[in-house]
Amino acid sequence: MFYWIVIVFSCILSFNSFASVHKVDVIAIDYPPFITQSETSLGITFELLEKRLAELKLLELRPNILPPARAQTELTKSDWCLSFYPPAPSEFIERIPLSEDKVLLGFVSKQQQVTWQDFKYFKQKRLAMLRATITEGIQGQLKQAGAVIVPVETVEQGINLLLKGRVDFAFTDNMSFLEKQKTNKEYAQLVFANTSLLEVQLGVYFNTQCKYAGLLAPHLQKAKIKN
Repeated sequence: MFYWIVIVFSCILSFNSFASVHKVDVIAIDYPPFITQSETSLGITFELLEKRLAELKLLELRPNILPPARAQTELTKSDWCLSFYPPAPSEFIERIPLSEDKVLLGFVSKQQQVTWQDFKYFKQKRLAMLRATITEGIQGQLKQAGAVIVPVETVEQGINLLLKGRVDFAFTDNMSFLEKQKTNKEYAQLVFANTSLLEVQLGVYFNTQCKYAGLLAPHLQKAKIKN
């Protein structure tokens, strides 16, 4: 009798262990309306990710919202699974589109109809951009072209510096900027540049070497959107 009690008890423990919820952090920065702690949905992109992984009942997504430089540092580690903030390029990292919608990343200014051909246009211009610890990408190229990078913790902080005349350009995206223009009268004096830095789809970065990669991959990659 005691022997059977031990077996049943062991089975219960094994089942509970198997059925436990896996908690997966999603690295992000505060960037409304895409990622924001001020909304119960946590923003447009987080909501899209939850829908993509809705069938994984034993998985809980937890937003790990950090300042930009801290997010970049976390992404140098090997144990992260998902991130909305771009990591350094690697053969083990995939960018998974979550929507067909495309977003333009670029600069706003008080000037009208700004069009630029290359980064030399920004020589000696002050650019408010999200703080970064790794600057080999666009920020590094802008610095080489003579631009002065003014690091900020949020996009809104950069635009506020622009409104006060402390920088010449502020980094943002066309979608959130247009939404802000509807509710903030000060934004009416700003213009999104005709030339953008990048055009991207709403998506998430997936580390294929993370602990839960085997669990996440089939659901993340289903109905994959073509770039």
